[in-house]
Amino acid sequence: MDIETISKMVALVVAIAGVGWRMLDFIYSNKSRLREEYKFARDFFEDLTSQRALHPFVIEKGYHAISGTTAIKGEEVAYILTLENSAQFLRDFVLSRKYLDYLNSAEYSQIVFARKYQNRWSRTWRKGIYFSGYVVFAFSALSPLVLATTLAFQSKQLFGFLAFTLPVFGWLAFDAIRSFARIYRGEKLVASQQKYMKKVVLSPPVRRRD
Repeated sequence: MDIETISKMVALVVAIAGVGWRMLDFIYSNKSRLREEYKFARDFFEDLTSQRALHPFVIEKGYHAISGTTAIKGEEVAYILTLENSAQFLRDFVLSRKYLDYLNSAEYSQIVFARKYQNRWSRTWRKGIYFSGYVVFAFSALSPLVLATTLAFQSKQLFGFLAFTLPVFGWLAFDAIRSFARIYRGEKLVASQQKYMKKVVLSPPVRRRD
């Protein structure tokens, strides 16, 4: 393997890392989705603060709609909305939910790592495996382009290889970087949350009937 090929491989790995992160950011933060979220959140909070009595079912569904999933309880969403930077925290919680637990008591409310992932090392080695897997799979997906000159691929051969490597290894690369991001963003949420604990309202808003 010559120096030119090695240089291409290194450049590709660096580009892959940057593209993967931007891809996740685009998926979870595109403009049209943000506009729709803004419109719904505005209407929902107007209903919550109005004089009309809302049924608990409606409130729960509203929180589900804000989070974009029914896998999160309304009380969890209500807690996150009391934190500063709640929009980012909510996205992080939805993404990292499988790694997190929500603790709610009379004394305090807090999001923590699930028992299996509370040890820092248990998260570090998983992040290492996921990120390494992403680099390997992403490189495999694009490897025909890097090796085309070295192995003297014909155009037909190149496209044939790409037709296999892009969908197969491309999906594995996306799944790996998403798994890495779940742990990484979960760590950011749990750590940053500590700064705002004193500002938390412990219970979700409940409308009284007149």
